[in-house]
Amino acid sequence: MTYKYNAAMRIAHWVIFIALLAMYIAAYIMTDIDASPLKWEIYGLHKATGSILLCLVLLRVYFRIKSQIPKYRDPVKPLNKLVSHTNFKLLYICMILMPLSGVIMSLMGGHPINMYLFTIPAITKDPVISKFFYTTHVWTSYILIGLFTLHIAGFLFHLIVEKNNLLKRMV
Repeated sequence: MTYKYNAAMRIAHWVIFIALLAMYIAAYIMTDIDASPLKWEIYGLHKATGSILLCLVLLRVYFRIKSQIPKYRDPVKPLNKLVSHTNFKLLYICMILMPLSGVIMSLMGGHPINMYLFTIPAITKDPVISKFFYTTHVWTSYILIGLFTLHIAGFLFHLIVEKNNLLKRMV
């Protein structure tokens, strides 16, 4: 019986974590600096990397569907399992919704996305739709921070209170 996620799931977990962290850092920098070529360069990198991140998250969802989820070594209380599974589902929803809303916001706002090797052309310039997806993008980013915090708190709870090291499942 395996107690560890397969290599594809483990790699996807950590690559997506690092990419999300970089995206948050870029977002805070680009929204805090004055209009300049650097600001628009960071915006471009943020949009392209966010689009790639969306594809990676969808690939991770595929891996999760196709993979055998490892069993827990120690019994997990039903309430802990419910909170954990709910948080995982909401994390996945937000990890898809945040970059998807960013892509739609940009393309519907009349802005193409330069994907390093090719460009996704803007669809149209509709400020109402673009604003809706901007709001979705921003609020989803806040919700994702909360869910991520809950994810880390759950890990720490298992490590410190319950004395089981769930990190071994993901490294």
